[in-house]
Amino acid sequence: MVFATRNRALQLRYFVRLYVKERVLKNCAGLPADLPEAIRLLRGIGYVREGDLGVAGRDAFRSPPGTPPQHLYVLEQGANELRRHLAFLDALSADDPFRAEYATLKRSLAAAYKDNRSAYTEAKSAFIHSAIESH
Repeated sequence: MVFATRNRALQLRYFVRLYVKERVLKNCAGLPADLPEAIRLLRGIGYVREGDLGVAGRDAFRSPPGTPPQHLYVLEQGANELRRHLAFLDALSADDPFRAEYATLKRSLAAAYKDNRSAYTEAKSAFIHSAIESH
């Protein structure tokens, strides 16, 4: 499994990637056998599971109450979303002008869609897809 979190402040020069390599087995519910344990541990420190939010191979978690907003995802090893996620993070970490352009876009969209997370996410999707293809 891979755990990735990113602070919403979007300095993007600093983000965390933590890779946990282990064998992924399927349990009777069709989830990786270690996903229930990851969910249990994250709940234990206050994270709230939001499910896959329509993205196969990924589970999203909301930050604990009273902590800075962040996005935390648990991604299945080999999932297409994991490949996309890592490609985008690699592009951000390798290209200062690209990172600055993305930061500007996110700030603009955050102001425009302050109370509409879905619209905000959709509005940045074209940029992300383009970045993955071109980097």
